[in-house]
Amino acid sequence: MSNSNFFLLLLLPLLLLLILYILVRPRPVKIPIKNCHATSKGACVSILTRFPNKLEEVKQAIRLSTSINVVVFVADVRDYNAVSKAISEVNPIDV
Repeated sequence: MSNSNFFLLLLLPLLLLLILYILVRPRPVKIPIKNCHATSKGACVSILTRFPNKLEEVKQAIRLSTSINVVVFVADVRDYNAVSKAISEVNPIDV
């Protein structure tokens, strides 16, 4: 009898964790920029990141889905000079 109670006490938290994982797991987000007014006018998308290897996939996905030019800049937003250099390469910026 005590073995079954122990099993239930162990199974219940694991089941709860599984349910929570299913409910709150990260999911990819689709950003609809294909029909954006700016992209239809020939806008260029610029992305600033500290980790360029992760954004190469994003760059390729945007380029394949919209056929617009995507530029990736590597800079830490805490480094004023690096961000200023990236901004000077992109000018003008329109958000």
